[in-house]
Amino acid sequence: MKKRIIPVILMLIFIGIFGVHFMRHYLFRIQPPSDEWSKEIVISHGKISVPPKIIGYKGGYIIVHNDGNRIKLIEIDKSSNIIIEKWIENKDKYINDINLLSNGENIYINWITTANSIDNIVNIKLDGDLNILDKWMINDVKESYQIDESVMVIGYNNGIEFMDFMNNKKFYIDEKLPTKISGTKTKEGYIATYMCKDNKSFYDNTVTYKSIALDKDWEKAKERKICKKNYSSRDKILSTATAYDENFGYILVERIYAPPKSPAIYGEIYIIKFPLDKINADKALMQYDEPDEKKLKIFPTDQFKYSLVSISSGEEGRFLIGYSRKYGISERQFDILDFSIKDGAIIRNSYMEKSKESSIMPWISGDMAVFCNQTKLEEYDLCLTSQNEEFKRINNEPRRSEVRLALIDTTFDILNSLFSLFTTALGWLLPSFVLISIVSLFGYKLSNRMKRLAFAMCCTSAALFKLFSIMNLFYGKNMDKLPVGIKPSIIGGFICIMLSGLCLISGYVKYKNDLDKNPNVMPILAFTLGVIIDGFLTQFVFVPYVM
Repeated sequence: MKKRIIPVILMLIFIGIFGVHFMRHYLFRIQPPSDEWSKEIVISHGKISVPPKIIGYKGGYIIVHNDGNRIKLIEIDKSSNIIIEKWIENKDKYINDINLLSNGENIYINWITTANSIDNIVNIKLDGDLNILDKWMINDVKESYQIDESVMVIGYNNGIEFMDFMNNKKFYIDEKLPTKISGTKTKEGYIATYMCKDNKSFYDNTVTYKSIALDKDWEKAKERKICKKNYSSRDKILSTATAYDENFGYILVERIYAPPKSPAIYGEIYIIKFPLDKINADKALMQYDEPDEKKLKIFPTDQFKYSLVSISSGEEGRFLIGYSRKYGISERQFDILDFSIKDGAIIRNSYMEKSKESSIMPWISGDMAVFCNQTKLEEYDLCLTSQNEEFKRINNEPRRSEVRLALIDTTFDILNSLFSLFTTALGWLLPSFVLISIVSLFGYKLSNRMKRLAFAMCCTSAALFKLFSIMNLFYGKNMDKLPVGIKPSIIGGFICIMLSGLCLISGYVKYKNDLDKNPNVMPILAFTLGVIIDGFLTQFVFVPYVM
């Protein structure tokens, strides 16, 4: 029994460390993504390739998404209970720019499809039970953008058209080759921004950003140039989003750069800020060529940004954006962030979800939003989240899946602690093994008593090597990452000495017993076992918080 007491204590210590890290992960997993937004729930699944849409409809919501080349419609109530599910078959292979709109009674779905190298919009009108009432085409279009739940914009080769399904209105403006259209609803009406290439030459990649503002009655449109940008021929604009506050307009531009003979690097988001007042409109064209385009940076450690969405503007400009954040050792999550800008400064930000999968393609309607989580190659869960207090009360309860996620997180902590033995722990393992190797090589002439003494000295040296390395690695620049319980260096030192004492004493006892049976036994075997267990347990304490 005495021989087993130290291994039992070490096993209990391992279980204790495991429990601490499991609870840390579990308490994180059960928390909602932010105070504003609820936990997400999965509402549908499919091969979703274009951003889904959600709109409010008669006290509930309608959601639309593609599944390959089919269109799926879902009606839900405010508690996210599914009322109706309908499929719309589509013969065309490719689907782009799905839009979902309503006039209060009828529902309108449209999407862009390609036939004979020409893009056309398929329009479908449905009743309140999601039955098809009418279907028609708009031919030869380039792109579309849904501004709110009743208004969309269509880009043609030679113009831009606003369409209001609530009031059955249209407004057309001539424009040559508009592209990357986005827009938002304002207090005065609607505004769309877009870009036009100034020269058709392949080598000239100069573009002009422009805007069109409609009044509430759709009788007048104010057009203006915002700025010119000279991009590299290897720059590619993926998407834009537009928002306004009381004084400024903002265009977010998702841009990637493709180096020669290399794949495109991950995109960056640039923000273009421009004044709204009429007096400075002409000056803005010159003044804003360079100074007010800058990389969007919300957090100091951000890396990847994607999936831009405009939200109706007012006193502040508001956007949804895909945003990376670090959680755990080296795990980088790709979540959706809801943030606002006022007078050029970020005034609020709130994560909309915190799923382990990559999250893309958000859309919002009032206090309800949808987004997609990748589950397999080309397959996604369609998730729903809300700012509604009742929805949050129902869906923010702890879930079984969160226990599983916490166990997975803790398992990764174990694996990373093991792998770090070959990286961060080498600082004390190498000198320790060099020392025991010397003893193993030259200690065969010593008496058993001196062999045990030499082994004990090697163990003491290994413990001191480890203590110095831990203090240097985790109680230097990384100390702020440690939890309060182990942040004092005296606590960390005590943990190191305690673990070394237990593990190396266990190794010493094993070596002593082996030596009594065989005077020629090599000390490195028992030493290695003690040092490796000590190193793993020590790494398991500190590494999950820091790396």
